[in-house]
Amino acid sequence: SWGFQLFVSVLFLAECLQALHRGVQRKLRRPRLTTKALFILAASSIMAFVPVTILIAQQDANADFSQVTLLMALVAILTPDLVSMVVLFSNQISGFFRKRTYLKAQEMRLSRSDLAVIGITGSFGKTSVKEFLYSILSKRFDTLKTEKNINTEIGISQTILERLRPQHHIFVAEMGAYERGEIKRSCLIARPKIG
Repeated sequence: SWGFQLFVSVLFLAECLQALHRGVQRKLRRPRLTTKALFILAASSIMAFVPVTILIAQQDANADFSQVTLLMALVAILTPDLVSMVVLFSNQISGFFRKRTYLKAQEMRLSRSDLAVIGITGSFGKTSVKEFLYSILSKRFDTLKTEKNINTEIGISQTILERLRPQHHIFVAEMGAYERGEIKRSCLIARPKIG
């Protein structure tokens, strides 16, 4: 029993030291902390550490901590499954909000029949062509464009919802395809008249 506890403790310590070493050497990539990433981190941490914490709190001072060690090993083994469950759950939630954002943007776009939308797509040069067009058109017209290389359905939708104003005459939208059917869905949102 003590041998197993010692083995699990050394294993956890070695894993922590290795992660710390990689962090110091900057070999670990720093994740972008989006709302979804923070939710996944928080929910996974709660699912992993609450059972261990409860068990430790229930142990008295003279108790054998073999149950705690066994639970810690079990949590370590099940962590990928716990995280996968949290990711699947959060994908359902974020999918609902994404779809709602698409529909709101589509509604807003349809309310602007006077807006000329130019959709830019292709394998290479989308951002450059968009920037050239914007530079030329904005000299004469109030023009909106998707910023930088934002070219996904959600990026186009957020641009419409957050930045489209009544004074805009033209919207230049960069449209990327990361999976089959994405250009079609982007076109349903932006409704380009020129491509």
